[in-house]
Amino acid sequence: FPSHDMRVTNRFTKGSGVYRCRCCDHNTRDTGGDGAGVQLCDICYDLAGYDNLLQNNETLTKSDIGNILAWIGAIKKRNGSTYWDDMLAQIAKICQERAEQEKQNG
Repeated sequence: FPSHDMRVTNRFTKGSGVYRCRCCDHNTRDTGGDGAGVQLCDICYDLAGYDNLLQNNETLTKSDIGNILAWIGAIKKRNGSTYWDDMLAQIAKICQERAEQEKQNG
């Protein structure tokens, strides 16, 4: 699954106009990633991919969960968007279930 490295500053595509992300309402531009075609910022595009995995009952790794938590945190920090709160609740439930399984398994 493609990873969005938050330490890397993406460069805007020359001549691209600003658009508002359909999920988090952040003003952004085409950075050359796949999000512009569906009017999503790069972070929301990656989160949407993880959301699809969740909806298909796919298993998320610890790394996946770490990415999701970091990206949702970044969105909340930049504009306070609550769009991904349902996903955050799903992740919390998964983490709780895993912790209970590990406790039972010893």
